[in-house]
Amino acid sequence: MKRTAALIMILCLIFVSAACSGDNLSCDITGVCDRLDRKYDIYDKMSNLSGEDVIVLYGVKEEQFTKYAAYISNSKDADEIAIFEAVDSGSAKKIEKRLKLRRSAKLSETKTALPDEYKKIKKCKVLRNGKYVALIVSADYEGMKDIYESSIE
Repeated sequence: MKRTAALIMILCLIFVSAACSGDNLSCDITGVCDRLDRKYDIYDKMSNLSGEDVIVLYGVKEEQFTKYAAYISNSKDADEIAIFEAVDSGSAKKIEKRLKLRRSAKLSETKTALPDEYKKIKKCKVLRNGKYVALIVSADYEGMKDIYESSIE
């Protein structure tokens, strides 16, 4: 009887931890970008980065993600959007680390030369929800973050 109860508790813990890992979340990255464009006109103000550019700029490995969208400002401002769907939560943590390094580099680049951009970057964070990871740098960070997070199910 005690063994059966212990076995049931172990199985429940396994199922709960699997459900909490976030690997079962979904997000339409293209849909997120379309929503961002409708509200903030990102397609006209930003350049779409190629897969090769993404790998070089962020230092991520191609085998760590299945989908991505990345845009960088066409002007001298620090605006940037990068959203990744990692292959699993372990890869999501690695991508999160790389995006945090990118944010830190942007902070260093702008601290003395572009103090207004520095303040903007400082307010922005790297977001991780299960296997989805995003770096959003924009004066409209809060609104963009809300669009991104509301798209994760």
